[in-house]
Amino acid sequence: HRHRIAPLVAFVSAVSCGVAMVQHLAEVVDGETEEAIGTPIARLRAMSRDSASSSPGGSGHDLDINNLRARLLPEKRKMSVDGEFEGDGEVDDASDEEGPPPLTWKDVLWYMGPGWMVAIAYVDPGNYQADISSGKLTAYSQNWVILWTSLLSIYIQVLCVRLAQRSRQTLSQAIAEEYPRFVRYTLYAVAEFTVMITDLPEVIGFGFAVKLFLGWPIWVGVILSLVTTMLFLSSQHYGFRVLEFIIMCFVGVMSVAIFYEWGVSKGDSVAFLKGAFLPGLSGIPPDYLTVLGIIGCVVMPHNLYLHSAAAMTRGDVQRTEKYVNRAILLCSLDIVLPVLVTVAINYGIVSLAARSLYKNPDAEKAGIGDFCQYFVGLKGGCVMWGIALLAAAQSSAITTTYAGQYVMDGFLNLKMAMWKRAILTRVTAIGPSVIVAVMYDAAALQFMIDLVNAALALLLPFALIPLVKFNTSRRKMGKYASKRTESIILWIMTAAVVVVNIISLKLDLKGRSQGFNFHREITKALPLNMLLVLYVCILSYIALEPVKGKQAQALR
Repeated sequence: HRHRIAPLVAFVSAVSCGVAMVQHLAEVVDGETEEAIGTPIARLRAMSRDSASSSPGGSGHDLDINNLRARLLPEKRKMSVDGEFEGDGEVDDASDEEGPPPLTWKDVLWYMGPGWMVAIAYVDPGNYQADISSGKLTAYSQNWVILWTSLLSIYIQVLCVRLAQRSRQTLSQAIAEEYPRFVRYTLYAVAEFTVMITDLPEVIGFGFAVKLFLGWPIWVGVILSLVTTMLFLSSQHYGFRVLEFIIMCFVGVMSVAIFYEWGVSKGDSVAFLKGAFLPGLSGIPPDYLTVLGIIGCVVMPHNLYLHSAAAMTRGDVQRTEKYVNRAILLCSLDIVLPVLVTVAINYGIVSLAARSLYKNPDAEKAGIGDFCQYFVGLKGGCVMWGIALLAAAQSSAITTTYAGQYVMDGFLNLKMAMWKRAILTRVTAIGPSVIVAVMYDAAALQFMIDLVNAALALLLPFALIPLVKFNTSRRKMGKYASKRTESIILWIMTAAVVVVNIISLKLDLKGRSQGFNFHREITKALPLNMLLVLYVCILSYIALEPVKGKQAQALR
């Protein structure tokens, strides 16, 4: 049963990571509780009861808000504009002699949820299409791209958490505060465009799923995605956690479907392991457009806006260093397990594509719409694939709607009812999808998804550079800015993303066999080169524009 080894390895890795996370939290509870203080909920409730019992009449409902605020937020802990504590410039631990309540599972569960919302972007229909293209063209050889971009994305999501918890701002709010008006509106337009094209694979994937189950035309399913998304968004009246639970259920459904198909298929475990961790071990040349697509659909730009806002849905953390450290720790751990689960799902899809499509001359145009038709000897394959595709498309549609709302609110300080935002985002994505679905075949829609994935990789630096810039700026984050070594690593990582984008685009467009030709670069490739120079100049300005830190609020 060698073909069962690969899914077993992925499953055991995900479980092991979860166990390691639990062990780490247990160590915090046993010996390091005083190093990071958790949510103040228990303390708030206790103080509320104390204040209520001491109030005149002993009604049990009156609460002296000012007195409670003074007890929770001592005046000595206010922050200056530069992010330093007023007074002696250091945190005074004297007020914490009593200590906070110990970390409990309620505290851990309190912070769970946003990570699953963010992780949906790693397994949306765009990822499915990129995985199928990778397996079809290069078998297992590009699995390492999925792994390392996912690990990179965990680090990037931690930066989102830091920015949110330290400055109490979303990424879009921070950009709007720091950049001149024209640049702010430009970046807002890029962010809105990013959200809208991100929604294209979701509506197309939903259309394909409806066709698989009901046999309806793709364009009918594309339009139907608006109705179903509105129905799910109606649950927001019951709280953000209800939507998070729905998303977790969707991830569970697609996991079961993909792992079942992966487990019963007969893949090449040796080839899988050669391509899973490091490049070049399989000996198969890479496909650069696919590499670019994987980067774009894993480290998605809209996710940076989404997570920096979702990290603050747990209420305002008490503005002391230890409470904020605890919040950052738990919010950061929240993203680890969901991302590892999505890595396993993506591995499964690539393995299915490598088994069914690699070196198959009849599968040149295969994609998410007809992928299951190539499952040889896999009973119920199309049903399970349709379930996974439907879950991925619907859950992704919900999260992109929220991301669009956070972008609009942060950049423009303009709040729009979620149902209006859903209609705006859906209609913008549905229009082009319906036109292509009516005029062309499924292969054209699948190629559109490939182009969207590549475009998202090119647009990623417009969100990543400000995020790294704010996290490394003392004017923005005060003394909690990244230290010198980490700052250097972050900027090298960011520059590498830009360089990989440019190289992948150039190599794919001109063909690997042609090599460098100076005459061609000056004549035929001149327009592309000028656009790339403009691209680099804009990104350089975004990176070099000084941080004003007008409202630096780190631990205010």
